[in-house]
Amino acid sequence: MLICETAHHMDRSVALLLWQPVVSGKQLLQQFLRLKVANQVAARDDSERRGTQQLRAELAQGRSVEVAGYTLAPELALPLEAAELDVPKTPTRITWLEVGASTDAELSPTARLRIAAWQQAGHCVQAQVVSGSRFWQTVEISECPALVDATLQMVDRWSE
Repeated sequence: MLICETAHHMDRSVALLLWQPVVSGKQLLQQFLRLKVANQVAARDDSERRGTQQLRAELAQGRSVEVAGYTLAPELALPLEAAELDVPKTPTRITWLEVGASTDAELSPTARLRIAAWQQAGHCVQAQVVSGSRFWQTVEISECPALVDATLQMVDRWSE
């Protein structure tokens, strides 16, 4: 979402390469706060158990919230909650790559809707799902060679 926001302020057309892009800051924040709630349930800590709405209220009151060992500051969380993935109005070349569990995986419904809207608005969008492990969900270092290969292929197409 940050690169798209930056692209809005550029006075020329840009090419964007998006890996498993987050389209809704509100949804991302919700998922992150759910980690805190799940941890409280798993720890059977009823003394300070708070739901996502209570955690959001703390952030709105200017208080930081600790989630999974990270301090989530309201200065980050509140603007994130308002953020949406949107591309500039000028025609843009966009490559959207998602990682799926199998070789026959399809783009997510969210991706299909967003891509269709961008294409209708005149943007050139290429999208692909590659098979591999979802490295952002693992505790250990994990690689996704298919994502790297697809990235290099897409960048090569840009130069044609």
